[in-house]
Amino acid sequence: MNFLSLLTAALSLGCCYGLLAIGYGFLYHLCRLFNYAHGDLLMLCGYLSLFLSRLGVKNGLLLLLSPLLGGLVSFLSEKLVYAPIKGAKPIDTMLAGIGLSFLFQGAALLLFGATPVSFSDTLALSFGGVRISAFLWLTPLLLIPLSLLYAKSPLFLRLRAMADDPFGAVCCGISENRCRQIVFLFSGALAGLCGFLYGQEFYLTPAIGTLLGIKAFAASVLGGGSSPLSSFLGGLLLGLAETLLASLFPSVFLDAFVFLLLLGLLFFRIRRPLQRA
Repeated sequence: MNFLSLLTAALSLGCCYGLLAIGYGFLYHLCRLFNYAHGDLLMLCGYLSLFLSRLGVKNGLLLLLSPLLGGLVSFLSEKLVYAPIKGAKPIDTMLAGIGLSFLFQGAALLLFGATPVSFSDTLALSFGGVRISAFLWLTPLLLIPLSLLYAKSPLFLRLRAMADDPFGAVCCGISENRCRQIVFLFSGALAGLCGFLYGQEFYLTPAIGTLLGIKAFAASVLGGGSSPLSSFLGGLLLGLAETLLASLFPSVFLDAFVFLLLLGLLFFRIRRPLQRA
C-alpha cells in the first residue's frame, strides 16, 4: 500500500470515529448520558442500509434514508429505554445501554448472520488514481453546517441552555424531555449515516459496534467533546494514530492502544480537577 492509499484509509477511519464521536459528545454534554449502544446503532443501521441496497434502493437515496433510520431507532430507544429510567443512577443507565447493545447485536445476528458483508456498489470517487471514499468527500460537507448550527442556531442554543442550567431553562419554557428527544434524534442520525458509509468502506459484522463505540468515545474524550469540531478532530487523530500503528506493529496491539489511551485520558481528566482543588 502506497503512502496516499494509507493516508486516505487513515482519514476514512478517522472520519468514521469522528462522526460517531460527535454523537457521543451530543449525548454526554447535552444530556449528561453515556449511551453504550451508540456504536451498535451504527452497526444496525449499516445492516439495514445494506438490506435496502440489495432490494434495489440506490446509494443516493440511502444517503438520505440512513440518517432517518438511525434517528428513528435512536428516538425509540430514548422513549422506550432511557425515558422510563430518567433520573436513575448512572450505573442503571449504563446497564440499560448494555442491554440495548445486546438487543441490537442479537437482532443483527438473527436477521443477517455472522458472515462479514459489505456494499458491492459504493459512493467512492477516484482522483489521480487515488480512491476517495465517501467519508472523505461527504464529511466536510456535513461538518461545516453542523458546526454552524451548533454554535448559532436557536435550537442548539436551547439545548445548550438546558445542559448548562436545567432549572433556568425550564423556567424559560424549554421542555427537558423534548430536548433529550432532539439530541437522541441528532446523534442517531449521525450514527445511521456513519453505519451506511462504514458498510461501503469496511466489512459489517454484528460485533463491530461495541468496539467502534468505545473507540469513538475515546475520540470524544480526546477532543474534549464540547463541540462537533473538537469531537471530530479527536476521531481524526485517533484514526491516523491507529493506522500508523497498524503499519508498524501487529494489529493485535491496536485495540489495547485505544483502551490505554482512554484510561489515560480519563485519569488525566479526573486528576486535573483534584489538583486544582
